[in-house]
Amino acid sequence: MDVQVSGGARDGWQLFCYVPQIAWQENCYVAAVDGDCFLVDPGFDCEGVGAFLRERGWHLRCILLTHAHHDHVASVAALQQAFPSVPAYLHPLDRRLLMHAPLYAMRFARRTCERPQDIRWLDEMGAQELAEAFGIHVLHTPGHTHGGVCYVCRDACFTGDTLLAGKLGRTDLPEGDRTALEASVQRLLEAMPAGQTLFPGHHAPWTADEARAWWQDQSISHEEQRTF
Repeated sequence: MDVQVSGGARDGWQLFCYVPQIAWQENCYVAAVDGDCFLVDPGFDCEGVGAFLRERGWHLRCILLTHAHHDHVASVAALQQAFPSVPAYLHPLDRRLLMHAPLYAMRFARRTCERPQDIRWLDEMGAQELAEAFGIHVLHTPGHTHGGVCYVCRDACFTGDTLLAGKLGRTDLPEGDRTALEASVQRLLEAMPAGQTLFPGHHAPWTADEARAWWQDQSISHEEQRTF
């Protein structure tokens, strides 16, 4: 399996990024605290992350999904088969996208994608479970999809395709909404403290301060365009 794995220790916990070398190169994150770990967005060809966990003796507790596009959920079913009783968390507004993930995977990627079985919805109870297990805070950030979320854990924020480094997520796909996405990014950046690192669904991480400076430049540029 052709992948890149990078990362290391962060203030008492371990964080790695597992990137398959295929068209989308989606980021699958592995985060571990005291031997317990969670995954974020295991997309295509991420089944091998199971061997990565076993080598380190980590106990997989849950899988976090920022949204239900096929390139972010493709390996969930295989991982749940390898690690029984491991739930995947997803916002209920992405239920329809999850149901259609196998169809979209075959149509757009010419690849198979099994539908995950054990899904826990990020309603009030689901969000509370994550807060108690890992101190994870869930932010609903619609725009890329209706049920898009970001996960905040310690000094990290996993933004999925809501916000990439120097770029908004796409809104030209089913359920995309540019106005909603811009509002979500505004709320997200207002909530992020200085020193927070943003880990997107594709490409490299960046800091919340870098993101705020970029977002301010975008706002100024839009204002200037409206004056002409």
